[in-house]
Amino acid sequence: MRELANSKSHKQQAWKEKATFEKMCDVEELQVRNQQLPELIRELSEMNEAKVGPVGDAESMTSSAPLIITGDSDEERNRIGASNVIKKGLAMARKEIRELRMEREQERDMTTAIVKQRDMYPMLLAQSDTKCLNDSAPSRTTGAQVNAALVESVAACSAR
Repeated sequence: MRELANSKSHKQQAWKEKATFEKMCDVEELQVRNQQLPELIRELSEMNEAKVGPVGDAESMTSSAPLIITGDSDEERNRIGASNVIKKGLAMARKEIRELRMEREQERDMTTAIVKQRDMYPMLLAQSDTKCLNDSAPSRTTGAQVNAALVESVAACSAR
């Protein structure tokens, strides 16, 4: 909390100094101001490092570069950080969607194979029944007669 208050007071002070600077255009004042700027830059860089961390890898370099170039406020920093978080979340969501689509395609293929097997078993049963019956079934039969014939043919086939 104290750091946040200090950073806000530094920003307010910087804006006040900027307004004061715009009012005065004396060469001597410009020289003094130029000598103070490196110190101010160093302080702001240290504050930025304390909040963000040291700038060592490419990712932190890209995320902190706009902050240094534009001199954003805390609100803009939060927006940039939120944007990075949103981009990472979006990338993860896209990856998960790709994985789910692949899984769905695999499940669809498995379901198709199972349906083909399911449809194949009744045909195989019918073929085996016709071989066992040896064309002895009457031309016009009722459901009960077909069931009885199937039971007899299965019993005959299993007895062999």
